[in-house]
Amino acid sequence: MRNGGTALDEAKVRRVLDRIGDRNGWNSGDEPALDRLLRGTDAQPDLGDVLEVYRDGAFASPPEIGLLLYSAVRSIKPDVVVELGTSYGFSTLHIAAALRDNGHGTVFTSEIDPRKARDATWNFTAAGLHSHVRLLLGDAVTSLKGFGEQVDLVYLDGWVGSYLDALTVLRPALRPGAQIYANSTRRFGVQARPYLDHVRDSANGFFSVEVPLGNGLEASTYVSREPREESVGAIEAGKAG
Repeated sequence: MRNGGTALDEAKVRRVLDRIGDRNGWNSGDEPALDRLLRGTDAQPDLGDVLEVYRDGAFASPPEIGLLLYSAVRSIKPDVVVELGTSYGFSTLHIAAALRDNGHGTVFTSEIDPRKARDATWNFTAAGLHSHVRLLLGDAVTSLKGFGEQVDLVYLDGWVGSYLDALTVLRPALRPGAQIYANSTRRFGVQARPYLDHVRDSANGFFSVEVPLGNGLEASTYVSREPREESVGAIEAGKAG
C-alpha cells in the first residue's frame, strides 16, 4: 500500500526499502538457528548466543509494521522516538519518513552490531532521511541509560528478553501518553513474558493490547509517571516477607 505525496513514495526511499527487503528478507518467524537455541528451555538464553544468531541475518520488521509506525508517527507528531534494534534500518526509515513529513523530530536508534550500524547509516543517507536519525552504537540498555530527552514513542525490535530492561531504563524519560510498540512478543512468548506481564498490569502505569501483526506486536500507552501507591506498597511488603 502506497500513499501519494509522502516521503515513502520518493524514488530514493523506495529503492532503499526495496533493497533491504530483497537482500535481507522479512522477520517471518522462520528462524531455525534461533529455534535450536531456544528449544527445550524456558530460560533466557545468553545474549551473546542470541547476537551470534542475528549477526548474519536481517530479520527486518514486516512491511505492515513499518506502515503502522509511519502512521503512528504522523498521528502523534513526536519530537523524540527511540528504537531498540536498528538492523539495516527498515523500520527506522519508516519512522524517519514520517518525522520528515511532520516537519520535525528525531529517531534515536540503537544497534549493537557495528557492521549493521554501518550499513544502516549508508541506507539513511541514501534515502535522504539521515537528518532525522541518530544512531547509537552499542548495547541498547547501556546506550539509553540516562537518556536526556523526553520520549514520545518507543519501538522495541531487538531481543525480546531485553525489552523490560530497556523500558525500565527509558521510563523516567517517557512522557505521559507515550506510545510503546514491542515486536515479536508472540513469537518469543516465553522470553517476552516478563515484559508482557509488566505492561499488561495497569498498576505499573501502562495500558496494553496485542496487535495481530507480524510475530505479535504489543501496543502500550504510558498512562502515569509512577506506579500506583498500592502497587508500590505490595512490592515493599513482598520484599519484607
